[in-house]
Amino acid sequence: MYSAELEKQKQLVAEWKEEAEKLQEKEASLQEHLDEAYATLDSASRLTEQLDLKEEQVEELKKQIELRQEMLDDSQKKWMDLVKSTEGKVDKVLMRNLFIGHFHTPKHQRHEVLRLMGSILGLVEQTRTPSWCLALQLCLLLTHPGMDLVGPDIFF
Repeated sequence: MYSAELEKQKQLVAEWKEEAEKLQEKEASLQEHLDEAYATLDSASRLTEQLDLKEEQVEELKKQIELRQEMLDDSQKKWMDLVKSTEGKVDKVLMRNLFIGHFHTPKHQRHEVLRLMGSILGLVEQTRTPSWCLALQLCLLLTHPGMDLVGPDIFF
């Protein structure tokens, strides 16, 4: 009886040892899964931080885009204002050089200079009438007394 009881106890101890080994293996497996879960959680936390940083960068870039768009709109408005304010204006230096050049040009070619001045001023052939020619001749006469003036046909 003692040996049967001893055998029974040995078998019971063996079963408990086997159960303990299974539980240790299960614990190791669960610990491994827990470590993986912690690693995944850390990775997710890092990704969340990176996402937050990227969202901040996107917002900053949107602000920069908005600022640059405002600067572009302002520059375009200034450009259009400048175009509108200079539209129809004649370059004074150019006209002065043409005017002075008129007097340095041989008499038989002066009509070409006057024609060029008229086209720069926006006067087309139909608007360069004899009265226009006379006005220009008077202007020239007032600025250069004693100038030899021919008729209105010198402009055409």
